[in-house]
Amino acid sequence: MARVEFNKEEYFGGLDEYWRRVNESQGLDIEGIVGPKGMVASGQLLSYQCEGLGGRSYPFSQKVKCYGRLGLRRYNLIQGTNFELQHLIKFNMRYSGACSFYITLEAVDTLTRGPAQTFQVCADELCLGYLNVDCSLARMKGGGETTGVLAVHGGGGGSTKKALPNWPSDAEIQRLYTVDRSELVSTHWILLYLELVLSIEYGNYCNFSEEKFSSLELLKVAIETDDETPLQAKSSVLYIAFRGLATIDGTDESVEQKVVIKSLFNELTGSLALQGILLKDEIPTSLEDYFKLL
Repeated sequence: MARVEFNKEEYFGGLDEYWRRVNESQGLDIEGIVGPKGMVASGQLLSYQCEGLGGRSYPFSQKVKCYGRLGLRRYNLIQGTNFELQHLIKFNMRYSGACSFYITLEAVDTLTRGPAQTFQVCADELCLGYLNVDCSLARMKGGGETTGVLAVHGGGGGSTKKALPNWPSDAEIQRLYTVDRSELVSTHWILLYLELVLSIEYGNYCNFSEEKFSSLELLKVAIETDDETPLQAKSSVLYIAFRGLATIDGTDESVEQKVVIKSLFNELTGSLALQGILLKDEIPTSLEDYFKLL
């Protein structure tokens, strides 16, 4: 069998052309874009179709759905709409630990009850193993929003690793806005942020699912924000106590667990960034301290 010579110039020229075309599509519609011969799968975007799977699953299904809903949350904050996810259509990703996801989905505005619309969402994970994500793009397909920037080599520009606040004392929590159970029905973003933390924390280990999430009992939800209307806050810190989730470390479903989630909406760029952790036996003051407890 004749040996095929590796043409370095041809390969790297093809590589540059591949990423140029991926950049043009912002990582979203990459059908027909192929890398040079010999390009390994881990070095390019991987594509997954989500429609018509007949019950078959796709990687990171729960997390990708949450990221899609996070994009709709971002769009609703900017546009004053109330779009909710109907289903995922497809997504592209580069699997490199902390990943970037380029998601196409269908959503409906539950207030106007208009026809379903196709949306495109970009979500960049900034770290691996806990919630630290930046949603840089959320638009109707064909829309003119151009704030999203594709990080072609994975990630959204590096981890922020800013300190998260401690769980407040009983006295401190009195000054925060405490969410009533009835308010959670119309405040989907709070439940979404909690679901994101848990799907990342436990999704790869205990088959965390929508069914498990719906069975959780929320004991306390408090919001710290400078916004005058906490339930519509763009930027906030959430403190959530719950029970009902058994974990691989032996935690029983009856044990109360706590989550701290910080969200930051950038008014200039429109990006929505989230950091969140499930607190362990001690209360960490930063993400660095958190990992010392693992």
